[in-house]
Amino acid sequence: MPVAHKVAPAIAAGCPFVVKPSDRTPVGALMIGEILASGTGDAEMPKGSFSVVPCTSEDADPLTISPLIKLLSFTGSPRVGWYLKERAGKKKVTLELGGNAACIIDDLVPSLDAVVNSLITGAFYQSGQSCISVQRVLIRSDLYRQVATAFAVAASKLKSGDPRLEDTFVGPMISVEEADRVQSWLQDACSKGAKVLSGGGRKGAIHEATVVEGVPSECEIWKSEVFGPLACLEPYDTFENAISRVNESCYGLHAG
Repeated sequence: MPVAHKVAPAIAAGCPFVVKPSDRTPVGALMIGEILASGTGDAEMPKGSFSVVPCTSEDADPLTISPLIKLLSFTGSPRVGWYLKERAGKKKVTLELGGNAACIIDDLVPSLDAVVNSLITGAFYQSGQSCISVQRVLIRSDLYRQVATAFAVAASKLKSGDPRLEDTFVGPMISVEEADRVQSWLQDACSKGAKVLSGGGRKGAIHEATVVEGVPSECEIWKSEVFGPLACLEPYDTFENAISRVNESCYGLHAG
């Protein structure tokens, strides 16, 4: 989780730190805080060396502008990240501002099943709510229909629902509003010629694992970060063309 990515280097460098988790998902950060607070012996943290502050972004603003904080690290949307950088003053800033991960399928090694299973995990793990979630899949033309069909069939078999149940693969998104956003982006793409191969439905905050093809480049589900359980497929003729398509993005966080 992003919190651990930031906390571990701070501990290793001997720096005190303040964690402000998302006000929608504070539990993970609080659990890390509990673990750190319970350390003994060599694992004991000095008193006052860290704080976990679950609060709204507005209430955390003094941390952003305070000169006492020497480094601001943020993971989230470009809109919020660049705003925080403007507010940070002279302090150092590190930002991880989302992604639109592309995956090129140029061969079926070691097998079609292995490729499809990797795509399923990459695209739909955590309901696609990962900054490195596979969102664009470019498939060599002579392999396209075989991979697209197998991927769509596999996605259709994923169970959506209560994440507390062991056989659930796609749980709820962080809010109904976010699931509705994904749905509206999908509907816009379909109105412009995209075709849904699997999924596409939504019930409350749960959006089905969705596979789409024929998505125009100007559509949000192709060019922006979906951050939900949706993957776009496209064939390519040459590897050079595939690389060019991958690079037609303002994101550069992850590719495979």
